[in-house]
Amino acid sequence: MVIAIDNFFGCYLLFSINPKYKGRTYIGFTVNPERRIKQHNRGRAKGGAWRTSGRGPWEMVLVVHGFPSDIAALRFEWAWQNPHKSRRLKEVVTAKSRKESAFQYRVRVMSSMLNQAPWKMLPLTVRWLKQEYSITLASSPPLHMPIAYGQVTAKVKKHKAPDDDSEKLNTSIQSEKSSEDDIAIGSQSQNSEADDSEEECIPLLQRIKNKANKTNLNDKCSTQPDRMNKQRTDGGSSLKCSICVCSLPLTSSLSCLNPKCKACFHLVCLSRHFLKGHSDKHAILPVEGSCPICSTNLLWGDLIRESQGFHQYLKQDS
Repeated sequence: MVIAIDNFFGCYLLFSINPKYKGRTYIGFTVNPERRIKQHNRGRAKGGAWRTSGRGPWEMVLVVHGFPSDIAALRFEWAWQNPHKSRRLKEVVTAKSRKESAFQYRVRVMSSMLNQAPWKMLPLTVRWLKQEYSITLASSPPLHMPIAYGQVTAKVKKHKAPDDDSEKLNTSIQSEKSSEDDIAIGSQSQNSEADDSEEECIPLLQRIKNKANKTNLNDKCSTQPDRMNKQRTDGGSSLKCSICVCSLPLTSSLSCLNPKCKACFHLVCLSRHFLKGHSDKHAILPVEGSCPICSTNLLWGDLIRESQGFHQYLKQDS
């Protein structure tokens, strides 16, 4: 069974099965795992990374996916590759022991990352693509993060070539110096995943612009606008927040993921509702909560993805 995911952003772990290099690992970012593993095994000339070229064949054994954007995934990738340099991990993850293989160490680092901010707040999925390589995680991920098994594919969306604003965004990301993690993104976007740049995923800036543009928003294949427009028709010209009953703009709101529920909310209203009774009084963003109308359990990250016109799981191909 193959799971298809809309607008895929993931970080993967490769394992070399070449007798000469057996046991070597590689961590990378991709928007299309099926295409990426083919590139690695074909060598650098065909789009693979220079660190994996000539050391294959490689198996893509593990992928962490569900990131809200390419930037979030690239940050995770860099920290996974460099836990001793990351300000979030260098005091948490211990060095590799002599008895520990490189593969076991990489998996241990990943499991620790899932329990650290900001990643512990994301609706991530840990997926073993090759079940024979699966091992027990040193640290169990948060309850809202499932551990899945089986192959995954990306539902690719075509879009126009990036405009000048998109290029400016990439330049600003590369030159950003505000933190150690951010510094690495520039090199990662140019080096480790330059060969994935031809993938037809939707960059973060383009998605923001599409969301702000009502014309583009209506063209998106999303059930959220359909439900909201239906509610506008049924309840009048003004859409109301189901919590505060105030006017609700279409371009900055969330709707329940239950197709039978017509509830729509301000982001702030739903966030406050989810955080009621939360142990951390200083928390701003929730992880999950229940719809105040239909009581459906909802992940905050899935609500955000839905509001941007993306659906996590599209189909299952057996």
